[in-house]
Order: sequence, then structure tokens, then C-alpha cells
Amino acid sequence: MGTRSGSPLGDMKGKVGTINLTTWKGIWVVKSLPRKTKKVSSEQQCQRSIFRTVTRFLERASSTIKLGYQLPPKPALSEMNMATSHTMLNAVVGEYPDYGIDLSKLKFSKPIRSIESGWNTNFTMAEDLSPVVTWGINLFPDKATRWDDTAIIVIYDGIRQIFFTKEGLERRALKYSFVEGDRIKFAGHEICCWLFFRSADGRYVSETEYLGMIKMPAIE
Repeated sequence: MGTRSGSPLGDMKGKVGTINLTTWKGIWVVKSLPRKTKKVSSEQQCQRSIFRTVTRFLERASSTIKLGYQLPPKPALSEMNMATSHTMLNAVVGEYPDYGIDLSKLKFSKPIRSIESGWNTNFTMAEDLSPVVTWGINLFPDKATRWDDTAIIVIYDGIRQIFFTKEGLERRALKYSFVEGDRIKFAGHEICCWLFFRSADGRYVSETEYLGMIKMPAIE
């Protein structure tokens, strides 16, 4: 509370509203009161930690998420917001402060106009120790499914913690074989793989399918 004094500021001294009137070496000064900080609850700390974990992880795949997440005409959320929401609700594991991501629950696509996913998909090691992604064609596909749909193959290197995306391969190819450079790049690493399809005109997209993880052999 302010008290009467010889102050030129209305003859007040002490707390007045959000300021404090006082003297320093005989000089009248005005100081702002320290702000009261709200104590963060343990639940808020957990939510903030989960949000940081998810956003830092997904930002490495932001361009792929923009390919796969379809937005309504008047979107309330961006593609990244939608992916973050899905991941926070479905793919976070662990306890505070050690949260992680269940890779099998990740989604890199969310269709509004849907097409067929891969049929009988596999992620295996060929005889030459090169990883291969294969898929078939549904004999009774939706009318939106076409041979020229683009396969989007997402690869995650668990050692480097980096995503790689392969585009430009048509559904009719029925497989993707890793090239020699990929074998060298991922040698000795565990890699995970996901697959979804996008129509050539970009209007349709399929659900994401997690194809599993394989351990690449080291190069001696």
C-alpha cells in the first residue's frame, strides 16, 4: 500500500498498482513490481515434454508429411499440426521425462480422398543383401486406384535418426530395390520402412502402412 511522503509523484511512497515508489540515494525512483510466475503442474510438464519430443522428431519428415496429409477446404490445422496430434495421441511411449516414439504407430498420410494401399506388402532382404520393398495390385481396387499412382517409401535410420523419402516410383513397378549407395549408407544400421501411395495428380492418397525394421549387414 502507498503511504504519504515527500514524493513529487502524488506524495505517495510504496506499492501503487503495479509499481513501487521508493528512494535511492535521495533520488525518487519508480520500480516495477516483480511478476508473479505461475507454477507449472506436473501434468503440464508432461504435456510440454511430449510435445517437444514429437515436434522435434516429426520436423525431420515435414516434407513427406505435407505430401501425405490431406487438408479439408477450410482447414483448422496444418499438415504438421495434424501429424503432431496423431502422434501425441497414438505413438508416444515411456514416462516423463524419458519419452520415445513407437515407430509402428507413425502415420505419414491421412487421406480425405482415399486410394488403395499396397497389396501384400513386404520389406525384406534380397540374396545380394540389398533391402527390397514389394507390393502387389488388388484385383478389385477402388475406382480411384491407378497403375500410375506414385509409391512414397519412407525410410528411417535409427542410428543417424534421419528420415529418407523415395518418390517417383509408380505403383505398376511392384517393387523398390535399394541401390548400391543406399546399402553403403545404411550399412550396419537398423532401418524402418513405411509405404503409402499418392495419385499422379495429387488428389488421392492411401493410408500409411508400416513395413517393419531390418538390420543392414556391415560392410567389411
